Amino acid sequence: MKSPLLYQTTDYDCGPAAVLNALRFLYDREEIPPEFVSKAYSCMLDRCNGEGTPCRGGTTNAAIRYFVEWLRTYAKDVNYSILTRYIEGDDVNFRTDSLVRRCLSMGGAAVVRCCVQEDHFVTLTGLQIGTEEDPYGDLEYVRVFDPWYMETPLWNDDRIQRVTDQPKDFNMLVPVEDMEADCSVWYSLESHDKKCAALFVRTGKGYVIHPENDLKVQSVFPDAKEQK
Repeated sequence: MKSPLLYQTTDYDCGPAAVLNALRFLYDREEIPPEFVSKAYSCMLDRCNGEGTPCRGGTTNAAIRYFVEWLRTYAKDVNYSILTRYIEGDDVNFRTDSLVRRCLSMGGAAVVRCCVQEDHFVTLTGLQIGTEEDPYGDLEYVRVFDPWYMETPLWNDDRIQRVTDQPKDFNMLVPVEDMEADCSVWYSLESHDKKCAALFVRTGKGYVIHPENDLKVQSVFPDAKEQK
């Protein structure tokens, strides 16, 4: 049984919450080792605030990368069925041949750094055209789970749609073009030198059988063959 995706406990733990939500989206509860939870919270929350107070600056890109590399090694050692990849900078985009788009089209999940007035991590779980209210619309949306719980929307953008009936998948729909916009738009990806994404794809029987053929895009995913 899959568990509902989780909201962060404090103002600062969006990073580990978003990463664990990617795994909750992909796996049943009994398939997720407790080591994943322990590692997510022990290696993230690694940034100090402006006053030098530990943890209160949230999660750095380096911590996200470390977790992805740790999970890659774990999967290889115990034959856990997952393909992981960390990308940053201009590689984080929604172009036709992008790894983010490829990951989502394969049923995977992506954790990305975005702007919601300040740095924030959210989980992407899919793409779709139109919404339930506008099924014939031609606008493309990203299925997003934002771990920051809010009673009412904080943004001034009627194109962002809140979703309340998909607790195991996503809690809002954000236009792709908004995520590609500059940082003045809610949920836009960060500036070129700060963008990062952690990609997770479930492999094995009934899933992606040969991930090295599906996620090897140009030279961005050169070591995909390490995981089978």
